[in-house]
Amino acid sequence: MTTSWTASNSRNTANITSGTIGGAPVATLLGGIDPRNPFYGAKVDGQAVYDAVIALVSGTTYSVSSATANFSANDVSKVFGSIAKSSGQQYGYHGTVSQFVSTGQIYITCANSGVVSSASIFVWGTDDSAALNAAITAAAASVPQSPVIIPLGIMTLAPAAPITFPNGVTPVGIQNTTVIDPIANMSYGGSCMVLCSYLGGSPFVELGTVANPHYVGSNIRNVTVDAMGQAASAVYDNQVEAEHTLCTFLHGTGTTLNTNQGAVVEQCRITGTDQQATLSMTGDCRVQNNYVHGAGANYPCIVMSGTDMTLVNNHMWRDSDTNPLGDGILLNLNDGGNVDGAITIGGANKFDSINGSPVNITITNNTTVRVINIVANHAFANDATQNYPSAVCSTANIAIANSSSQIAVAAISSGLVQGSNGTATSNSSGTIYIGQVVSGTNIPANTRIIAQVSGTPGGAGTYTMSANATGTSSGTYNFIGNPFVILNIAAGSTLRMLRISDNTGMGSLSTATKSPWANLVDGTNVKGTLLAMDVSGNDFDDMGAGYGSSGTGTSLLASTTPSGRNVLIVNSASTAPVAF
Repeated sequence: MTTSWTASNSRNTANITSGTIGGAPVATLLGGIDPRNPFYGAKVDGQAVYDAVIALVSGTTYSVSSATANFSANDVSKVFGSIAKSSGQQYGYHGTVSQFVSTGQIYITCANSGVVSSASIFVWGTDDSAALNAAITAAAASVPQSPVIIPLGIMTLAPAAPITFPNGVTPVGIQNTTVIDPIANMSYGGSCMVLCSYLGGSPFVELGTVANPHYVGSNIRNVTVDAMGQAASAVYDNQVEAEHTLCTFLHGTGTTLNTNQGAVVEQCRITGTDQQATLSMTGDCRVQNNYVHGAGANYPCIVMSGTDMTLVNNHMWRDSDTNPLGDGILLNLNDGGNVDGAITIGGANKFDSINGSPVNITITNNTTVRVINIVANHAFANDATQNYPSAVCSTANIAIANSSSQIAVAAISSGLVQGSNGTATSNSSGTIYIGQVVSGTNIPANTRIIAQVSGTPGGAGTYTMSANATGTSSGTYNFIGNPFVILNIAAGSTLRMLRISDNTGMGSLSTATKSPWANLVDGTNVKGTLLAMDVSGNDFDDMGAGYGSSGTGTSLLASTTPSGRNVLIVNSASTAPVAF
């Protein structure tokens, strides 16, 4: 097939009548700026292997060996990016190919120290960043503005600054077939952009500018964007009311995908580097039909703030035992006096193997929220994982007497604390929840906290256990398990209605001390006003209690006692469920 390229209205679009270009159907190229146009010069010749073994030779020189590679002498001077394929906290690596050894081995000059040694994703190719930026400039100057085509294949990019698509310029891929489930089986497919330079705290791809307050089409579709652990975000969306669909966003060292107000994220796969929250959303947003994982360091999977938010049919899970995921969704509502609209978390969201609570709600700054619906979700824990202890107490701070069901806590040594900005740290402010499993010396298996007798709610005080101790205290004691919903309402703030209904969940089916749910909803930190709460139709296996503690605020002004409408099984040893 003969292909010709012509400049038309400064757009430099493809003038093609039949066939394909680089495997891309002709119809998808018409009307968009293609950076492979010789005027821009993109090669899109990136290659990837997933079995790279990287070893130090000397100084900044490393060898790369792969049984599946087809290295050649033409690869010398090309750029590369690499990151470990396994889960766990990680950063990526970059540099240039310095020497061809064989089809299965090359030498690289690495700009980072401490290169990963085995089971690595290794991507190499021509640096197309100048060509892509030139195509973006042409698209922005077109009248009307044109989309930029992200061709089939791997576009290796080593920019000194983020790749920025101005207002109205949309990156559009041909298709996205990248596989990341699980990350150990990852392989690129379709239209891919891979970062091969270090951008630090900046994003890899930036959409739109803050200066334009209205939607003008800075969306992204059908593209894999891999920050390779070398940028804070794969994509940072400055634009209001943007829509991001059918994409894969990978390996941000901070939050992998950051969006702005009114965004829609749909049918995307998003994974982090087990270091921070994976997805950050702002008000008036829709998050639906996505696969989100790879948060770590006890961060939540998704952080959301603002008004009128809907999350439907998303799958959230962790992929690291050593860097546990905190909460599933953290809602921060702090508009300050505004009456926020409805927030719905429902319609088959799946919270899979998380260490914190599926939903953690914080309302501050004298904010009034109309309604939060948490409906028809499923939360479960994997037998192979164990919840991060919500509270840990040393021998010096625990007092138990032989044959007594009471445990006195003088102080909490450490524990998981979820901050309002999405951070979660292990420090001395952990929380003890009604329904948690308590484990330690002389505590019978499957023993739970069933009441707090005195003291600070969730902190220092005396608690009642479900079984008597078999001796005195000795060693460290863990309080494991978190509520399905944590509700924090600051003094002066109001939630008019909280509805928790038709949710299902299960903890461990084999070991009650692994990943139990402490209770359905805990309101220890309700210090403001909760006008009404409807809790009904929930069914949980391996949950310690229906309700946790109540805070000091004005709660449940409308009676919502759901006697008999919820069912839970206290632990795997129970033979009969408990209705409440």
